[in-house]
Amino acid sequence: MSEHPRKVTHNRATVIHRRRIIERLWVVGVVAWGLGRTVIVWETLGGYGVNPWVYGAIDVVSSVPYGLATARVVENLIDRDRVTALRWGVVAAVTFVLPDLYIVIAGRHMPVVVYVVLALLVVLLGTLAARGVVNKARAHHRHHLAELAAELTADQV
Repeated sequence: MSEHPRKVTHNRATVIHRRRIIERLWVVGVVAWGLGRTVIVWETLGGYGVNPWVYGAIDVVSSVPYGLATARVVENLIDRDRVTALRWGVVAAVTFVLPDLYIVIAGRHMPVVVYVVLALLVVLLGTLAARGVVNKARAHHRHHLAELAAELTADQV
C-alpha cells in the first residue's frame, strides 16, 4: 500500500481568519496609497481651489470602505456568490471615484489637461483594479482545481 500525501483541508474558521488578516493588510495598503495621492494633489492642484486637507480626508475616509469592498468582492467571487460580489463592487466603484469627484467639483480654472488626465487615470486605474480582483479570484479557483486534481491522482495510485 502506497503512502498518500496528507490531504490539506482548511476548516471554515481558518479560512475566514486568514481572509480577515489579508483584508486588513489590503485596507492598510489602500489607505497608504490614498495618503500618497494626497501629497500629489497638494503639490499639483492646491493652487486651483482643491483643498488638499479636504481631498486627503475624503481619500483616507473612502479608502477604508474601498479596501474592504474590493477584498470582499474577491472573497465573494472565490465563493461564487456573484450577487454579493456585485453589491460590494458597487461600494468599491463609488468609493473609488469619490476623491476624484471632489477634484472635479472643487477645482477652479484648472487646465483642460487636468480633467483629461484625471479621467484617464480613473478609467485606467479602475480597469486595472477590476481586472486585478477578477484575476485573484480566478487564480484561487485554478489553484483549488489543481489541488483537487492532485488529490484525485494520489487516490488512484
